[in-house]
Amino acid sequence: MSKNLSNTESKVLKLIQKEGITRYLSRQANVERRNKIREFDSYVGSDGKGSTSPAGMAISIARAIKDSFGVAVAEMNEWQLNQLIMLENSAIQIIENGMKANLPRVEIRQRIFDVIKLNKQQYDIINGDSK
Repeated sequence: MSKNLSNTESKVLKLIQKEGITRYLSRQANVERRNKIREFDSYVGSDGKGSTSPAGMAISIARAIKDSFGVAVAEMNEWQLNQLIMLENSAIQIIENGMKANLPRVEIRQRIFDVIKLNKQQYDIINGDSK
């Protein structure tokens, strides 16, 4: 590796070489979503309601994502990880846009779960599991 690389850049390159770029990007998208949820924890919507369980939303989203794909993130293939990255980024955008629009927390949460549900439907159709 080049001597011009910082310590952080060297660590990132080693992770990418070990895990692959898609898994690394998936991990980063997850970190960004969790950071956005932490920001959302202090948000009070137009209905005056705030967070009742800071960890609750992160847990329920992670569970819904796992159910959507039918496997844990560690078991996902590259195609699934690419879908997961888009799903994580969608959740981030929904939270950002919802807070900017001063939407009630419950509406923002529902929009996230609607996107996860849509992902499951698409995943099932592509994989022939649609009912």
